[in-house]
Amino acid sequence: MDFRKKLTTCLLQFLALFSLTFFLLRFPTTVKAETIDTLDFFISKHAVGTQEPKSTGVTQYILGNSSYYFKSGSAYEYHTWDKENIYLTQDTSVGNYPIGGGIANSYRIIGGIWMKRFMQVGEKIDVPSKVDWYDNTCKVIQHWDWWPYYVYLENHTKMNFGGDLGIQEAIVLRFDYGSGYEKFYYSKEWGYIRWEEFNQSGQAMRSADFNRLREINTKIKVSCGTPLPQIPTSSPTSVNRKPGDANNDGKVDGIDYVIWLNHYGQTTNAGYSSGDFNNNGKVDGVDYTIWLNNKGR
Repeated sequence: MDFRKKLTTCLLQFLALFSLTFFLLRFPTTVKAETIDTLDFFISKHAVGTQEPKSTGVTQYILGNSSYYFKSGSAYEYHTWDKENIYLTQDTSVGNYPIGGGIANSYRIIGGIWMKRFMQVGEKIDVPSKVDWYDNTCKVIQHWDWWPYYVYLENHTKMNFGGDLGIQEAIVLRFDYGSGYEKFYYSKEWGYIRWEEFNQSGQAMRSADFNRLREINTKIKVSCGTPLPQIPTSSPTSVNRKPGDANNDGKVDGIDYVIWLNHYGQTTNAGYSSGDFNNNGKVDGVDYTIWLNNKGR
């Protein structure tokens, strides 16, 4: 009797499991992947320019739809964004990089999508772009007309970053350029907090932690055309002007070039009005580059 009960129970369990398996195969269920607003992680909650800026740990400056991520001293990465993407526009932290028969100190990317505004873990973006490499006088020493790379949202989870940050909700972006790849860690609270570099075989080469500085360096180095944040500026009247607009008529044209030319080589405290578009107290080739990059706007 007990044997029959056991046999009946086993048969019922088998039939139940078989029915469930058949149902799942016949009517598969799909789990919708989580969509992440990457800007929530990209912008630090403690950045200058946010609603509640704090003095501790600030390494990001927000200016409209653009961001300056300060990495060390006055070197930074400059990003912009819209409703579709976050773009990497310029990096002034490359040090002294030998290329094109010269030494590059920064580069500018044309068409450099960094992240989609809304991505899912595992999503990959192939990005064709162009690159200009600049020396310390903002002279283009190398132009790449074709620089393909891809970015990949590798993870979204809580991680322990140690130190004063501890456990943070973060996303990990992988940036692959063929000869190697890099990983960028963005915390929902602090923004960009860690970077790692790997060679093509996956061996770790270098790493660095960010957002541990106490304040932004206000003496920002020349950025070869990137509009600089006014923190502070020696010419308050230039805050709302277009970069390169010397006469403040709302456009960058030949008149502004003539103003720059007439003051070329001079030291000045007049800022934009004398052609000093980066407000460093002198009118030079850097200011011409700023005018040229904004001509016609």
